[in-house]
Amino acid sequence: MAEKNKKTVSFDPPIKIGEEEYKKIEVRTPNAGELRGISITSLLNFEAGALITALSRVSNPSFSEMELDQMPANGLIALGTPMVEILLGE
Repeated sequence: MAEKNKKTVSFDPPIKIGEEEYKKIEVRTPNAGELRGISITSLLNFEAGALITALSRVSNPSFSEMELDQMPANGLIALGTPMVEILLGE
């Protein structure tokens, strides 16, 4: 998590998304266009739909919304937290 514009989330044990398991997923700062159609308030309130839409646009590796829909809830929170921190400038 060295760079201010991106953060890496580590999972132990690995998290399963779709058919693959991941030990690390990077979340980067979204640009304005990537937030189009997403309520910032919804992101800051950790609303699942807003997080899934935003994460599908800013995660590395990249995931579809359908893949993220199947992710365990604790994974969504783990990935949503650094995205919200980035948006808040933390």
